[in-house]
Order: sequence, then structure tokens, then C-alpha cells
Amino acid sequence: MKKLLVLLASVFLWTGASASHIMGGEITWECQANGQYVFTLKVYRDCNGISGQTSPQILNIWNYGGF
Repeated sequence: MKKLLVLLASVFLWTGASASHIMGGEITWECQANGQYVFTLKVYRDCNGISGQTSPQILNIWNYGGF
């Protein structure tokens, strides 16, 4: 009975939802002369969604044998 009451309250109190639409993306890299890499991240999104992030992002790399 409690679960039903919570479900009904959730349905009637729900005001809506919003989402940003990520269409896809690319990660590319370029090897520099000093042996380091420069990674580039491109994100494709829906133009009607929220604005994209312009701050630098962190890229974590796992299972690379060179470390």
C-alpha cells in the first residue's frame, strides 16, 4: 500500500523533465616530437539543447602498457 501511495504521489507531483541531447563525438590524438600526446575531444549535440561545456575536460586512460 505504501508503494502505491508513493507511486501516485510521484505521478501527480511530477512537473516535467528536461535533457540535453548528445548526438555523438570523437576523440583524436596527435603525437608530439617530445613523445607526448595532444588529445582533441569533439562533441556533437542537438542545437536546441543546453549550451555545451567550454571548460577543459579530463581524459582518463586505462590499460595502456606504456605506463
